[in-house]
Amino acid sequence: MLTTYLLMQRALKEDSEFYRWITVLPKKFDVPVLWSDDVIRRIEMPQTESRLHNMRWQMQQEYEKLKTNFWAQHLSAEDLQKPYSYRRFLWAKQVLSTRAWNMQGRQYLVPVAGMFNHAPDQEDYDFRWETATGARSQKFLTYHKFETPSGRLVQAPRGAELDTLAIVLADRSCKAGEQMFESYGDNDNAIYLDYHGFVPQWNPYECFRVHRLPFDTVQDWNADPVAADRRALLRRFQLSNPHPPANAGYQIMCLHEGELSLRLLAYFLVGRMSGAEVSQCRHVPTLAALETCSSDKDAAAKAHRDIVRWISRELKRFSTTLQDDAELLKAEGLSGGERATLQFRYTQKQILSSIRDLAHDKSKHLPKARA
Repeated sequence: MLTTYLLMQRALKEDSEFYRWITVLPKKFDVPVLWSDDVIRRIEMPQTESRLHNMRWQMQQEYEKLKTNFWAQHLSAEDLQKPYSYRRFLWAKQVLSTRAWNMQGRQYLVPVAGMFNHAPDQEDYDFRWETATGARSQKFLTYHKFETPSGRLVQAPRGAELDTLAIVLADRSCKAGEQMFESYGDNDNAIYLDYHGFVPQWNPYECFRVHRLPFDTVQDWNADPVAADRRALLRRFQLSNPHPPANAGYQIMCLHEGELSLRLLAYFLVGRMSGAEVSQCRHVPTLAALETCSSDKDAAAKAHRDIVRWISRELKRFSTTLQDDAELLKAEGLSGGERATLQFRYTQKQILSSIRDLAHDKSKHLPKARA
């Protein structure tokens, strides 16, 4: 309904109570649903490319559904040609995508409050994954609230509470005359890429989303004589796609720069186990216990080397190196989409490269089993 309401207000022009706000909104956006296939292909990550193409398809489907089931019954053919055209629809959707507050499953469009650009705050600079606690996506709620007529602060007003004041709390000090920024929260770069069309140069919450790993395909399982037991063990710790290949978007884990994930190590430990070891380890209580459960005392070192090999193969899938991308990002004249896709690719490689180096160092320093 917000999309239709925004289009209606724009069509009213000077008669809209939001006219002055609408006139200062961008008339064009540089976001994935408007990028060419050539720009999206720069990412060179099939899962991400597929997600962006699917967003574009969903946008087209939503427009046709709105036009056929709702607008066509209330609007003239002339209205559907311009004020409610697909081009205008995309504009309204991008206003919502880049400016609406998304709070507890609801969207709120607050004029002017969505115009702050993103920049990390001190909390972002101090963030460390190894000490992180609490639920994700809560940071935005800390600095964006609503106040009801009775003075009560709420995070998601409903019904009679909709007559509220929107409050934006500053997350940093700012001198008079300076541009004001705010942190958009604890999002990884996929969120910024998909919905805002940009990728920060630095983001402590960035992660490499793992959708597939070695021996987690239908072909691999068919060739594994103990596939059922191995998969059951992986599923206990949510380390395997439950329905490949139909559920190709399933996220097995998220990897962070400079962190050798216990989940990643556990995955490769299980992948190396014999049938007897899988059976022996199927009741271990924790991921950490998998390392000591194996009868192969060099299992941890071998798993670390497997991680190095897997990441090296992943990096070779790209047509450029990390250093190549760093140079490409220095080029002038890049479009917003070209810069965003390059920056996304670069940060993903940064994560993989850092984990590969950590695993390599760890494999060299682990004690070797005595003969």
